[in-house]
Amino acid sequence: MQWASDGQTWGGDAKTVNAFSIVNNSEQISIGSGIYNAVLGSTATDAEVLFSSSMSSYHNTNLGAVLH
Repeated sequence: MQWASDGQTWGGDAKTVNAFSIVNNSEQISIGSGIYNAVLGSTATDAEVLFSSSMSSYHNTNLGAVLH
């Protein structure tokens, strides 16, 4: 089971796909191709997303955060 730096459990593909790992308290995706999702947190009525990322490969890549 993988934990976020604030102690929450990652869900979605981040919980089951081997391409996800925790490195220096950050979720990392490597050695994979395709569409992945990582879910973190519980249901909220008032929320915002703070998103920070970096990529080392940009070929056919999309990266972003969604709050629904």
